Amino acid sequence: MIRIFSGYGDMGGSTVAFINLVNLLNENGYEAILYAPHTWMLDQCRSEQIDGKFLNKYFTTPRASQCVLRDYNILNQLVEDDDIVIFHLIPLYMEQYDKELDISYFDTSRLKKVIYSCHETDVYPISNINAEKFDYVHYVSEFQRDWHNYHEVENVVIPNIISPIDKQEKTIDFEKIGGVIGSVNKTKRTHVAIQAALDDGCDKVFVFGSTDINGEDYWNENIKPFIDDDVVMILGRCDDKSLMYSDLDVVYHACQVETFNYIEKECAMLGIPYKHTDSMDNTPVPVITSNADILKMWEKVFK
Repeated sequence: MIRIFSGYGDMGGSTVAFINLVNLLNENGYEAILYAPHTWMLDQCRSEQIDGKFLNKYFTTPRASQCVLRDYNILNQLVEDDDIVIFHLIPLYMEQYDKELDISYFDTSRLKKVIYSCHETDVYPISNINAEKFDYVHYVSEFQRDWHNYHEVENVVIPNIISPIDKQEKTIDFEKIGGVIGSVNKTKRTHVAIQAALDDGCDKVFVFGSTDINGEDYWNENIKPFIDDDVVMILGRCDDKSLMYSDLDVVYHACQVETFNYIEKECAMLGIPYKHTDSMDNTPVPVITSNADILKMWEKVFK
């Protein structure tokens, strides 16, 4: 059995990656399941909710995104001998938020492989993990691996799976609609991408993505001024990617620490020009790895 324990299961790049991986494995004769403390993923792949949360004491530290389980004994109860287990945002330090429970030692020696799957850069440094517990660290790109520069555990780079998307017919009659996709925050440099779209001659700019609840100052200083003239529209999160991309003529992106850029690859699949603000018209077209090749990469790790 291949079990994936993620400390985050709400909508986001890492969750989409794990959903796609679980589905790919199950479609190819493996048994795989995703566990996470959220519910968004429950109807999208074989998955179960576990009890975990972020702790206030970590909010201003590099462990802000670390998930702490209510009871780490759940790991011993769920896993079986010779399982392959993948963790994300759960570093395997035996800390639990319910202090009334006794912490049980999690014996990884009975497992076939224990892998930490890294989907972040500065959001969650890989140095946070308990290196003694892991056989591999998995990165989703060479950029991300080089950024962490971590050598305590053997590593492997395997890209994320890109789900097929059908582009619908345009529904809005504007000559050039620009798209900015991703969380609206300082790290994504959303304001830079919006300005690039306006400077590039877009007569409408659609911004898709969640707003950082802790980013009120960023919003007021950098985003709010754009939305006063009715050219820039903040449309929030969109689960239907076919609909999201349907009216976009060009997509603009400004983030400089992207671990795995879904957006550029989805644009390439759909034939939509993608422009990073650092290079604009000279932005290279990405290489897309097939699902069959991604499966082979994982199979080598599982052996």
